[in-house]
Amino acid sequence: MTTSLYVILYHIYMLTTEQLTQFFIDVADYHTFYDSVKMRAGQAMYNVLNTTYPEIAKQINGSETLDPYYNDNNIPNFLAFLIGQ
Repeated sequence: MTTSLYVILYHIYMLTTEQLTQFFIDVADYHTFYDSVKMRAGQAMYNVLNTTYPEIAKQINGSETLDPYYNDNNIPNFLAFLIGQ
């Protein structure tokens, strides 16, 4: 994705500070709950996003550079996408 597309999607899906804070709390809770099955952080982040904001999750699903579900190395890009960087 180009930077301009990030900006467009940010304006469409902009999350407030409160929404992002709650997202991270939910991710931490989810990751802790599923730690017994060894869920990676990227899997937890994507699952919470998909449950909470499925329209945003659909935008990144399968992206080689944004989707953290199968690759934790995508977490920085994933987070930048969520905050519109």
